[in-house]
Amino acid sequence: MILCNICRRPHHPQKRPFLCPVDVRNNLYEGRINNATLLLENEQLETKINSYLANGVDLKPSSTSAEAEAKTVRLNTLQSESRRSQEYTQDMEAQADRLRDGIAARKREVEEMKAANSRQKKDLASASDGLRGRRQRLLDDTERAIRKTNQNWDSGHEKLAATRSFLCMESARLFGVKRIRKGPSSRYEYHIGGIEILGLIAMNEARSEMVSASLANIAHILVLASQYLTIRLPAEITLPHKDYPRPTIFPIDSSYRPGEAQFPGSQPSLVGDADHQRRARPRPLYLEKTLKTLARDDPTAYSFFLEGIALLGYDIVWACTTQGVYVGDKDSIEDFCNFGKNLYNLLIGNSLYTNSAGRIYQASTGQAAAASTAAPGGDGADIIQATMGKFSHGAAHDNLCSAEGTEFLRKHKSRLPLPIKIAEKLKRKLNPIPDWELLEHPDSLEDTVLVCGADTANSATRVRERERERDRRASFGIESLMTEMNMGEQTPGTAAPAAPAAGGSDDSAGPNPGRSGPGTPTGISSPPQTRAMSGTNGWTKLRSR
Repeated sequence: MILCNICRRPHHPQKRPFLCPVDVRNNLYEGRINNATLLLENEQLETKINSYLANGVDLKPSSTSAEAEAKTVRLNTLQSESRRSQEYTQDMEAQADRLRDGIAARKREVEEMKAANSRQKKDLASASDGLRGRRQRLLDDTERAIRKTNQNWDSGHEKLAATRSFLCMESARLFGVKRIRKGPSSRYEYHIGGIEILGLIAMNEARSEMVSASLANIAHILVLASQYLTIRLPAEITLPHKDYPRPTIFPIDSSYRPGEAQFPGSQPSLVGDADHQRRARPRPLYLEKTLKTLARDDPTAYSFFLEGIALLGYDIVWACTTQGVYVGDKDSIEDFCNFGKNLYNLLIGNSLYTNSAGRIYQASTGQAAAASTAAPGGDGADIIQATMGKFSHGAAHDNLCSAEGTEFLRKHKSRLPLPIKIAEKLKRKLNPIPDWELLEHPDSLEDTVLVCGADTANSATRVRERERERDRRASFGIESLMTEMNMGEQTPGTAAPAAPAAGGSDDSAGPNPGRSGPGTPTGISSPPQTRAMSGTNGWTKLRSR
């Protein structure tokens, strides 16, 4: 369709209507052309018919010619159809030949691919067999190297543990740590640096210089052993240094923290340091006066000292536990705070029969027996699994911070009593509360129960038995004067010595003249002018529970 010369767009009867006469003209061209064509054809036919009429030709065909013409047409049609069928058949045969050739080619390709796949499978199988062997050889070599490395590592760690144990044993010998049998009995005394390692009862009665020297030596050798064993003690011990000339020990929660510590007796810092404020005061490991005097004069310092003793014992028992040394019943205050025995077993006794470097010395019979008598299912059986120098904080092998070491510490730490509980037990052990209270003033006897004479034989017997039991466990402290006088009554003619007064008086009194013997009734006492000195009159006041 010709485009409009004006609007330049084709015409559409519905979407694009006429916009100008040119579009109408263009739209009529097609109809005009068709009409002209029909007119021309009509004119040709008319001319042809006129020519036939002019020549006298019969326009009706005869039947013979019509049949012949029909047969001819029929024949031509059949021939054309036959040719078309032949051509179609030839095309189909050619196409079939092409398909057969393609199928044969594809079969040849499939056979070639199968042959190639079989060759690749054979090559892969042969390569896999060799690779499996090479892989197995590499794995075997790697495992062999790992085992050898582990063996060398274990051997080196065993040598390191033996060296640690040997260093501890030799340092203990250089420090003069010894065990001496006390008489024909099976009891032992332990010495360090020529000074006896005092027990709890002896510490309560000993001089302050002896206690301080003993604790200083214990702290020094314990810190040295922890450095050799590369273990970090739970409670940090500070040895004498230029800022403070006495050994101290920090509580477990305040150990190994940054910041400057305020030692006992030092002036507090004026600088408001946060770390300094959070860090607790270290506990002393020394005495400036006897333990009894300290308990009477300064209860706070006395409590701090007992806490320091408990922390020191906790460090020793913890070190023994990590190094496989049996310490006995951890709930027993005597076994827990037996510094001499535990320290000797840690440094010397355990190394004599567990350390290859220390086998030049003969193992002690007592320590071997103590280790052999450990209960199979108790704490001893679990702790003996560890050897001297095995667990530490300074090696990757058997590190106490690893999973195995953490489980080992958790299992054994749960069995250790807390230091604060040990300090309370120490306080009750060293300073027991007396059942009888001495009276110094007669006026205080009002509204109280007076106990005297044979009428109180049962009470006196019970008191006597209690005092004897207490003397057997810890024979120290202020004794009941009533017990002394009752014991004096059992031996006629013998004057019962009077116990010193609570104020520390060393004066003694003879037999109380106010007591007339077993037959004297209760409540009869001598007049004030015939009594002994204050505190030794024989009367006691029953202390309320």
